[in-house]
Amino acid sequence: MNMRTLIGTVFLSLLLQQVSLYAEDMDFTPHAPNKYDVEEYWHIKDGKIDQFVNYYRKTVYPYLTRLDGYRGWTVKTPLPEKGSDGKFGWLELGPPDTLFPVHPGVRMDSTIRTDRSVHLHALLKGQYNLIITYHLANDETLETFIPELEVMWAKDHGGNNMWDDLSETFFSRVINHWDTIYRVTETSIHPRP
Repeated sequence: MNMRTLIGTVFLSLLLQQVSLYAEDMDFTPHAPNKYDVEEYWHIKDGKIDQFVNYYRKTVYPYLTRLDGYRGWTVKTPLPEKGSDGKFGWLELGPPDTLFPVHPGVRMDSTIRTDRSVHLHALLKGQYNLIITYHLANDETLETFIPELEVMWAKDHGGNNMWDDLSETFFSRVINHWDTIYRVTETSIHPRP
């Protein structure tokens, strides 16, 4: 073994020990920090995603942060990073090209092993390119966050209707949009201190 290989091996060993120490210090016990996740599926016009997210971050997000019971957001996309094809072995980003992709161990109707899943998101491929998830604390937040946003918006924008304003400045970059609300039962993701 030459000196470079030895130094590289020692360095990698120390690095892996450090990473494992960080993981050991983390608590992955499932808990429920919020009660609902509202998922917004967006189909943004080509070349407009960065512009759309920047507008959202600067114009809409500050209002969300003022709401009681608002726990944050998550922004994700099925589009790969530049220079990547988004394929990771049999896994890939976003919906697959086929309705029946490979998935080891899967059975049809819990009986016949097929090693294939029925991936219904394949039917939606190309119909969305951004997902924004809002994390909400409780029933009251879910019921009141839209009316509260409307009131704050009107107060800050000379009495304007939020939806009329956003229709021109925000939704004009969008091909389609839909919301789906989920009740969170538990998660192992903990907010950072």
